[in-house]
Amino acid sequence: MIVALLVGLAGGVGASTRYVVEVGVTGRVGSRWPWGTGVVNVVASAILGLVTGLVTERSGSDLALIVGTGFCGGFSTWSAVTWEVLVLGRRSTARGIVYAVAAPAASIAAAVLGLVVGRL
Repeated sequence: MIVALLVGLAGGVGASTRYVVEVGVTGRVGSRWPWGTGVVNVVASAILGLVTGLVTERSGSDLALIVGTGFCGGFSTWSAVTWEVLVLGRRSTARGIVYAVAAPAASIAAAVLGLVVGRL
């Protein structure tokens, strides 16, 4: 029961952190390209890979649930990626396609990097 509460709390912290990061990144680089969402999802993927790598080698499945399901689940936002693909695609089909391919590719690469580092 306590783990479920901690997952929920971590999810709220993740969602709040996502908002702050997205607003901060967009404020610095503008909104012509969804850099804020990209940064959030790549960082969340790297954190999740790192935690997975650490937990795979050591005990701590509750920590993985709290950080992975809670924080990373609240922090990352794939529904926003889907929406941004559609918005970019309406402006330019090529931009929509590039983002649809680049967003998951960058996140997967970050997750793999985090996993490798976590297993060191």
